[in-house]
Amino acid sequence: MKTLKEVQAETFGDVFYTVDFKFEADCGNIIDYDGDGFFHDGIEKTDISVWNADYKDWEKYPYVIWYNK
Repeated sequence: MKTLKEVQAETFGDVFYTVDFKFEADCGNIIDYDGDGFFHDGIEKTDISVWNADYKDWEKYPYVIWYNK
């Protein structure tokens, strides 16, 4: 599995640990109007948007790649 720094080095988006991103989204600090995020499975980015995900998806993936508008 890649580290957060390794994932950040290969993407243009901001990389969060999923648990940290979920905390910020639950608090309203990040909302869907701000942009979109996709889960990263530790090897590659998925096409699963954080805004269309089931709760199980949040626990399944270690990282979120966030793209601001």
